[in-house]
Amino acid sequence: MPSSMFDSEYLYGLHDPGGEQLMLDAGAPGWVVISEEIRGDPSDHGGHDYAHLSGRGLGVIVRLNYGYYETSTLPHAARYEDFARRCANFVRNSSGCRIWIIGNETNMRNEQPKSPAEQITPGLYARCYRLCRRAIKEVDPGAQVLVGAVAPWNAETGDWIKYFEEVLKLLSDECDGFTLHTYGRSPDPATITSTETMDPPYHRYSKQFATYQDFLRVVPRSMRALPCYITETNYGTDFPKDSDRWEDRNTGWVRRAYEDINDWNQQPGNQVIRALVLYRWANYDRFAIERKTGAQEDFKQALKSGFKWPQRAVVVDDPFAALRQRLADLEAQIAKLLADLQKAFGAGAAASGPLVARIADLGTRARDVTVAAAEADALAHSVNSLEALLAQPPGAVPQPDLQDLRGSLPQAVPYPTRDTGAIRRIVIHHTGISDGSVAPKAIAQGQVNRGRPGITYHFLVNADGAIYWTQPLEAVVEQTLKAEVNADSVAVALGGKFMTD
Repeated sequence: MPSSMFDSEYLYGLHDPGGEQLMLDAGAPGWVVISEEIRGDPSDHGGHDYAHLSGRGLGVIVRLNYGYYETSTLPHAARYEDFARRCANFVRNSSGCRIWIIGNETNMRNEQPKSPAEQITPGLYARCYRLCRRAIKEVDPGAQVLVGAVAPWNAETGDWIKYFEEVLKLLSDECDGFTLHTYGRSPDPATITSTETMDPPYHRYSKQFATYQDFLRVVPRSMRALPCYITETNYGTDFPKDSDRWEDRNTGWVRRAYEDINDWNQQPGNQVIRALVLYRWANYDRFAIERKTGAQEDFKQALKSGFKWPQRAVVVDDPFAALRQRLADLEAQIAKLLADLQKAFGAGAAASGPLVARIADLGTRARDVTVAAAEADALAHSVNSLEALLAQPPGAVPQPDLQDLRGSLPQAVPYPTRDTGAIRRIVIHHTGISDGSVAPKAIAQGQVNRGRPGITYHFLVNADGAIYWTQPLEAVVEQTLKAEVNADSVAVALGGKFMTD
């Protein structure tokens, strides 16, 4: 008897229909993930029937793509509203599924619009997700709409973990759950629990299957009870480019992977992972296991364990415990840097400076048992920034920690646009608000309430050093009374009221 959500209580899963009989024969009806190309015609009302899967007790998750590599997983931002309506039409006219993923690996250039080219920033993805979720909820209020997975180890558009973190922060008040992808680089089951890390500047991140833990580490506290699904896993990313990603032998890698996720789920405070889905079943490409009987045997043996995801609430007893340890590590790094400077240049060369003071302040806050739990995410963001700063190779110029909020702030109507080649200057403003740390969302809403189209800055730098990208550079914002200045300049606002402070 299928559940009302057409989900599964088991961890097991396969990407693509066709191999589900392996799970049914083992008495462990897990998940089937299906990818659909639906394009963005708002008048298209086509859908699919998945009851042949969910009717047999299997969990069904469908990923909604605008297109694939030759086009893009999401349309150009100008067509997000059309795509959202197409998603709702598809959901309305489909049966046997109520769990939907919006897009796939949007941090990869191959998955981004080509003509005209557009980078899918966290802000743009968040905007598209919100529109799609709201449209889907209109036709099925109980549907589960999931954030698409971010490609691990892909730095084409920057740090993949920060990309994921920014997306979730932008959606913290409107999200049903999210998906992850995690992979291995070898069929050796011992690599499942390997602590091997990436090369600098990403040496804080896992190079192996445990990369899923890097993603889960940055999930905001308020979102740790949301459903989480790993919808792609396999091994072999270090194989030659055109070689198969699964060997035709039983290596034990699959069994160990399911054991690892089950172990993770048993730890109190860990976010529950509801599925680990092997990518992929169907013989569409070199990732298929449809003809790999050895890999299938590994999966069959894994099924015998009957792992289920625990249906329990996630309770984090001490949100600051891990932060305190990371701050202690940072203090040790700074102490060593100061000692090295003193040794090289004399005792006066490394006086305690702003960086040391900042770490000390964060340490005090993290040790304060009365601090509000809501501060955990802000503290974690500060610690992440410091770790990234210290991870810079010698001679590198540290990049500012910038939060991309484009497309996610209150906006009455769009601003006129320009070619970025028209930009000639930067104009620096103050916000005119005594509190230098007012959130960009509050400023944007206030300006809209006063009749402006949207926030009147391209960038906002608050008193705590946080930098926000608030409008696309193409937007001709109403930053001054002179149209010619607005047309060729970038507006940067500093938080504060500098007429008095």
